[in-house]
Amino acid sequence: MNLFVAGKLLPPELVASLVDARPHQLDQLPFGSLVLVVRAPSDDEGGLFMADLVRSALKETPPSSAQANWMPTSEFPTVPATQQEASDADQIELLTELTAAPHCVVPLRGTERIIEIGRAPSSDIRLSDPSVSARHAQFLIGDGGTRVVDLGSKNGSSVNGRRVSANEQPWLQSMDRLSFGRIQAFVCDPRALRGVLRQGVRISF
Repeated sequence: MNLFVAGKLLPPELVASLVDARPHQLDQLPFGSLVLVVRAPSDDEGGLFMADLVRSALKETPPSSAQANWMPTSEFPTVPATQQEASDADQIELLTELTAAPHCVVPLRGTERIIEIGRAPSSDIRLSDPSVSARHAQFLIGDGGTRVVDLGSKNGSSVNGRRVSANEQPWLQSMDRLSFGRIQAFVCDPRALRGVLRQGVRISF
């Protein structure tokens, strides 16, 4: 399944810029060392959760004049994939997961900054779900990497299935699985996500 045609990965502006980027350009694009990929809850029938989240993603990385030359997704070149790449278990697993439900990509960019996650409209990353507290968690981004801290939320935050306690600030690595209340997400190196998406541009399931 083509993620772009299916509308499974949002916002299209950010996804298109990532897919179209050359490897040497990734450091110049405003994605940061990790991106957060959030799965929409299955009962988001009106799309309100995703609409709020997409606004957060675009607020974090607003389109710029330098991004005005993105190709329409219909013009993406066919990406040759070797048999080894096509059979890579991790890539297939990630691509399959992304086609299973709508997801939103949110850049975690910058250094020495705090990104707050919560249900409140003022949150940097808004997860408008009843299981998420108004001020739920934070990403702490520094030169050494990215950490996550729970802000005493009612339903908790977890990393790889382990609940984050009040005195913990675990470091995050690419492909760590996160949850905020019932909302599921993972963090990913933008280079790895780019590779999977470029492979998936012309691969059908």
